[in-house]
Amino acid sequence: EVLNYIEDNLSKSITIEELSQIVHFHPNYFIRFFRDHVGCSPIQYINGMRIDKAKNLLRTTFLSIKEITDLTGFNDPSYFSKHFKKNVGLSPLEYRNG
Repeated sequence: EVLNYIEDNLSKSITIEELSQIVHFHPNYFIRFFRDHVGCSPIQYINGMRIDKAKNLLRTTFLSIKEITDLTGFNDPSYFSKHFKKNVGLSPLEYRNG
């Protein structure tokens, strides 16, 4: 249920409190539970999903970096570009043109 919520709301701000309320866990317990079952923290998972969505949009659309930033919930193009390059090894434009 939590993973579906994340996928359906990637373009929005998602908090640990929201996610923990879905399963009626205390936020601290939820983070530990999530990490034990998924293999990473909720924030790492969300950012990974956002990067995957951005990669798909870069490959399949002509949307601007700003539009992709908004659709993936990063909200700040410079933060998005920095985070994307850190995780993918290329800037968003290099990835699109590669």
